[in-house]
Amino acid sequence: MYTKRLTSTNNIPDAILNELNKNYLKAGAWNSKDEIVENFKVLMKQELYSLQEGKCAYCELPLETRNPEIEHIAPKGGEKRPKHIECMFLPMNLVYACHNCNSPECKGQEDTVISKNDDDYSKWSFSIVHPYLDNPEDFFDIYPLVDGSPGIFPIPKSDADDYHKSKARKTIEMFHLNGEKCLELAKEYLSRKHGDEINDIVKSISMYRVE
Repeated sequence: MYTKRLTSTNNIPDAILNELNKNYLKAGAWNSKDEIVENFKVLMKQELYSLQEGKCAYCELPLETRNPEIEHIAPKGGEKRPKHIECMFLPMNLVYACHNCNSPECKGQEDTVISKNDDDYSKWSFSIVHPYLDNPEDFFDIYPLVDGSPGIFPIPKSDADDYHKSKARKTIEMFHLNGEKCLELAKEYLSRKHGDEINDIVKSISMYRVE
């Protein structure tokens, strides 16, 4: 998530990862209904949900009500047009994202990989702020809200160099963090902080009838 760097602390058994990397690194394998693939997805969802504190890795909105999906940062592509299948089951390439952030209107299958460094994924170059490899504090300024609460709206870091500002802008643009998503974040914040008051207002309005 863009206000907190993720750490790869997954507990996926090595036996599962070894089997996947040995027999399933091929186009379309992610959609296999084989038991080992299905088990991997279940375990990853549990791990990522906990790691991301129940929030989308990109917009930070709660995952529970937003049809979340396991998302490949470096896209895997499909059976007809495969992309970076070598990291299809790599935990550091996987996050839990809301359907909106993972949709064609946002990230979709857009290739975020700029360059690769041999087989070392940690040295690959990406066009967006990488949830695991990058520290958001190097790319974004997130000012506190007027009441002193932690901020939720990112802007490119004012004193960053062009490289960091470019990645920050690309991330904000791709996930619409400067548009309607900001309104959604604001509503989420208000509902958490003033939930009872908002519910009372909605209840009062719903009960109002013109005589």
